[in-house]
Amino acid sequence: MATLDGLVRFDGYQFKTYQTVDYPGLPSNRLVKLQEGPDGSIWMVSEQRYLIRFLNNQFTHIQQADGLNGSLVYDMHLDDDGYLSFATDQGISFFDGQELKPFHPELIRGTLDRVYADETGNIWYRLQNSLENYRFDRGRSVYVFTSPN
Repeated sequence: MATLDGLVRFDGYQFKTYQTVDYPGLPSNRLVKLQEGPDGSIWMVSEQRYLIRFLNNQFTHIQQADGLNGSLVYDMHLDDDGYLSFATDQGISFFDGQELKPFHPELIRGTLDRVYADETGNIWYRLQNSLENYRFDRGRSVYVFTSPN
């Protein structure tokens, strides 16, 4: 292993270390989820539930002013069409490759800890406190089942 200019080389691979002190858009070094977005960006959820986007060697802490409908993100899912869904403390947010916006905030509310889009395009989600699972289908939320503890 050799280091040079902040890069780590190991077994033919080259790595770069990013620290919050050097990148103000990176609010945490502890990440729990990573997903490549449809535009080649990397989306991350930190241990503190912050949403972070890495694009063009720059980190951005995504917040409500950026189109996220909550302050905290508990889950994210990339569907077969390349769209990202985020389960937040105030419903679902959706990124289509261009824009981040709330997904039916008038119908889907509360803290969600799971989100998933199936092959037919239906959005499934789970309420964190009650563990109730729903499917969003044809403009309405349908209760499916409650997860066991």
